[in-house]
Amino acid sequence: MNKTEVQDLLAARRLAATGEGARLRQAAGLAQSEAAAACRVAQATLSRWESGQRRPRGKPAIRWVRLLRTLEQHADGTRGSTAA
Repeated sequence: MNKTEVQDLLAARRLAATGEGARLRQAAGLAQSEAAAACRVAQATLSRWESGQRRPRGKPAIRWVRLLRTLEQHADGTRGSTAA
């Protein structure tokens, strides 16, 4: 695992522990099942991460944090826009 991946893994764990990951996903209007599919994990796995029952691990956790960053950037870029 390279330095960027380690940083992403730590970010994923922070987002899961604080509930911020679930908040970002919900704010973007993305269903848990859709986010799970994008991360290539079971919906139950993502549910456990978001509820704090399990810590995100490995490549799926890295995919999750990158998805959340994309959702956040998209939300930041569309605030105040009247386009859907």
